[in-house]
This record gives sequence, C-alpha cells and structure tokens, in this order.
Amino acid sequence: MIGRMAAASRSIELPVVWRGSGKPVTLVAVGGPGAGYIGQVDFWGDGIDGAVVGFGYGSVAPWAVSKPPRREAERDAAEARAVADRCEATRGVGSSRGARALLGVLAEGFRGFERLVLAIPPGGTAAGRYREWLAELPPPAAAPVGETEILVLGFRGDSGHPLPLAEEWADRLGARLEVFPSLQRDPKVYEAMRVVTRDFLNSPS
Repeated sequence: MIGRMAAASRSIELPVVWRGSGKPVTLVAVGGPGAGYIGQVDFWGDGIDGAVVGFGYGSVAPWAVSKPPRREAERDAAEARAVADRCEATRGVGSSRGARALLGVLAEGFRGFERLVLAIPPGGTAAGRYREWLAELPPPAAAPVGETEILVLGFRGDSGHPLPLAEEWADRLGARLEVFPSLQRDPKVYEAMRVVTRDFLNSPS
C-alpha cells in the first residue's frame, strides 16, 4: 500500500509505503531521495516479520514555511521519528542517509525501538550535531540508548562510508558490529547485509 502522511511540525506530507501486516512494525529509512525509495524499502524489508513501512524524504523551500528548515540531518531524523510514532514502529533499518536519520531519532530521545540496524553510516560531517551526541555518550558498559538492541553494518573499501566510522558507531552505541568485504570483492555484499538484517530482526527476543 502506498499513501501519504503528514510530517510532524512540517507543512508537507511524506510519501509512505506499507508492506505486510500485523506486529512488529519495522521502519525502513532509505539511503537517498526520490521515487527509488520504494525499491529500497522492498529490498531491506524482504523477509522481515510483521509489517514494514518506509517513506520518501520530504523537501520544502525555506520560504514555504514559517520556520526555515534545519540541517538535512535534523530534518531527516524528524521525518523518521514522525513515521515511527504514527506507525508505532518498534524496529528500524537505516542505510547510509537512513542510518544517520535513525541515529538522530535516538539522539532526540526516542526510545520506542526494540531493535535497530544501522547500515553503512555515511562519512564526513553528514551526521551533523548527532556525531557530537555520539561522541559524548558514556563508555558502553551497557547499551546507552535504553533497551534497544543495535546492529551496525559496515563494509570495506568505500571512502563515502568508511569502516572506522561504523566501528565508532558500534563502540559508542554498545552495538554488535558486522563487517563485510568491499563491493569490488563481492558484488553481492548488499544481499549479504540484507540477510543478516532479516535474521537479526526476526530472531527470538
């Protein structure tokens, strides 16, 4: 099912796609903008128990709203949280830009996720102020984000998604880390990530 959903505190609506039914509900935060979000939702959501919901990122001109948009990282996190709240999602999968968005959801205090997969975090300054939040977390003797079980996925050989950053995220979040070979060595690496994601989310509590 494809529909639209109003984003909290935004004068826009987000395109939303539903797959499956029942509980749990898994939110998929995709890696990029545009109509291709549906294919990404179907890819990451394949085989996941319950319902899967994904959304396309909104865009709005600064002059179209009373309050100018914030940094992209914060906008993405606000949209992801709006969908998670509305759909009562208890699990999440984020790839690249989507991983950054879900990190922002955690940084903003959302604790509704029981399990979370953060795949190939983007490098550079893409995480905005959420990287500062991550750096300030206490040593992870236990998961520092409530009771959320977190899996971080990284792969080698991609400067845009550097493996040391995935390692840093996993360390700071007290998360499990899975490392995959580069796309040059294994063209099926995304499929391998999808299978690990499915098994992690579907495993018994």
